[in-house]
Amino acid sequence: METVIINEKKIPWLIVERGFKIPSFNFESELTEVAGREGATLKDRNLKHYEFDLPLIALNDYIYKRKDHDEILNELVKFFNYEEPVKLQLSTKNWYWKAMFDGPIELESVREGFISFTIKVILLDPYKYEAKEYTSPAYSDQIAIKNDGNAKTYPVVKATALKDSTSFTITKNDEDYFMIGQEDALKEVKDKSPLVYGTFMNNVAGWSYLPNGEVMQDNITSAFAVGSIRSTGDNVTVKDYGERPTAGWHGPAVKRSLPRLVQDFEVTGVIKIFTRRQGVGKGFYHLYDEMGNIVCSFGLLDATNSTTNVKAYFSMHNEYQERFEWYANAGNWAYDNAYVYLKVKRVGNTWHLKTWHYYTDEDGKKRITSRASKTFNDSGNWYTAKIAQVGLHASKHTRYEALPVYFNRFHFYELLQGDGIPYIIKKGDEVYIDMQQELVLINNEDALHEKTFGSDYFSVDGGVSELFVLPQGTFDTKVSWINRFY
Repeated sequence: METVIINEKKIPWLIVERGFKIPSFNFESELTEVAGREGATLKDRNLKHYEFDLPLIALNDYIYKRKDHDEILNELVKFFNYEEPVKLQLSTKNWYWKAMFDGPIELESVREGFISFTIKVILLDPYKYEAKEYTSPAYSDQIAIKNDGNAKTYPVVKATALKDSTSFTITKNDEDYFMIGQEDALKEVKDKSPLVYGTFMNNVAGWSYLPNGEVMQDNITSAFAVGSIRSTGDNVTVKDYGERPTAGWHGPAVKRSLPRLVQDFEVTGVIKIFTRRQGVGKGFYHLYDEMGNIVCSFGLLDATNSTTNVKAYFSMHNEYQERFEWYANAGNWAYDNAYVYLKVKRVGNTWHLKTWHYYTDEDGKKRITSRASKTFNDSGNWYTAKIAQVGLHASKHTRYEALPVYFNRFHFYELLQGDGIPYIIKKGDEVYIDMQQELVLINNEDALHEKTFGSDYFSVDGGVSELFVLPQGTFDTKVSWINRFY
């Protein structure tokens, strides 16, 4: 018996009725007839979407435990009710569709044995996808792809930099190419964004605690400093929140000195607040000047205690420690239970902020959400102090339970001016290119602005294709793809 599988799940008593004809190759040609001319001319030819009824049978007997009408219907609704396309696979096939489902589901009121009905299937994407993904590594910067499908497919490129590079290029059969960055033998290469300090939070070495009882200057990003932190190996989180003698926020706060003063900079921090309906929490990164005053704070907070409501928050402080609230937004729950990337950049008196989050979908492909960006021109030069120290803190409130806060990574770069081609990719950076989504990431950050004019995303036809990676000897690269069929 052939069953239906949706996102790797199935109902054992639900089978496909015999005689179902699988629709394929849904091409449609648009023709034009010209008076006085024999035959017709081809105006257009397209692969159309599908809409068809899938005939199913619900087995309602003693083997599968008899159920009444409502029990069967409720299970079917849970099985088919999705707001976006999902994997639909027939158990005897090694491929799947990306399908949506419409009703109505019409079942006989009371019936034992075989209950026949149909569900409407909508395929906005008219292709079949093989259930297996293929991966091929690069050998001497050359990659062979063998597409066994009868339709073109789109590769996903993943590359780790073995050394700094001004560009990344991948070509196909000397026909198409995709490139980010630039190359120019007549220009000097210069590292315009040297790393000043970076950590993936795999330890807490080098951080110094603020004195117990110290209260940071800002009432939103501040807390009563007390307690301690620890590393899980992947994140830094709170070990002990300590105690506060009065009502308010309290928790561990640490900072460390940079090896030099920095004027223009770019800093990226990643934070997650594990949210639930009860509890509050804050997690912030801080940038300090030579006097130990906070120049900029950015992070996440949830202070509601009644619903999940994580906000991304950015603020700046002048020499008198007066606070300017730059950005405070929950983004329609965009930051709940997510590792959120928070980026701040200052060049001269212009500030830029950016937030984003990435996740991996059912197909194993990366998606970017929770995007926000904002620019501020500090025309009064209030927030121009050089950065001497960086810090972080997490806190809870005395009246409420604590929400866990996780610090995942922090990288602080100095931005230098001058001529020369900059390194856009540093040793250890990860480049990710999804040709179908037209998505390019460097370290999980959207890097579309680095795409070279004239290059483009490309597909791979049936058969064997040769891909080449440039510059040679610079990247450890592999390419993944899924065979597609009409």
